[in-house]
Amino acid sequence: IIHQDAEGKEQSLVERYVLWDRALNVILARPLLGTGINTYVRSYPEFDKTQSWRVKYYYAHNSYLQLAAERGIPALLFFLGFVVCFFARALRAVRKTHDPDVQSLLRGVLAALVGLLFFALVDTAFEPMQTGLQYWFLFAIGARAMSLAGEREAVPA
Repeated sequence: IIHQDAEGKEQSLVERYVLWDRALNVILARPLLGTGINTYVRSYPEFDKTQSWRVKYYYAHNSYLQLAAERGIPALLFFLGFVVCFFARALRAVRKTHDPDVQSLLRGVLAALVGLLFFALVDTAFEPMQTGLQYWFLFAIGARAMSLAGEREAVPA
């Protein structure tokens, strides 16, 4: 996260501020529908108020801001709503099930998702295939584990 320039001054936080400011400019200009999927780098110069020379043609380095910039605030709210509902259901399943394997699986999935969701605050994580696929893979494993928890509790021992 932190790196220095040629003079030994920290640049990463400065650059992230510029990147996040640009993303907010795009969001404010197109709050409902955004600029379109995977169009941020091409579109942000039109809305960038500061026109900083720093980190040109970079993604927002915050997946939530980028999601809102490309797809609009409603898309971000739907995604966050999905995450909250998923976590609520998964935590409920952890409490209700007596199967230690299912509990462990769900706890592991939730821990991994928390880590990835925090990572998304400081880098581009939803958009690249490599990391974006990890999110949906973990959501799928968690959904199946919740299903197993329900099935195993419904079957009398």
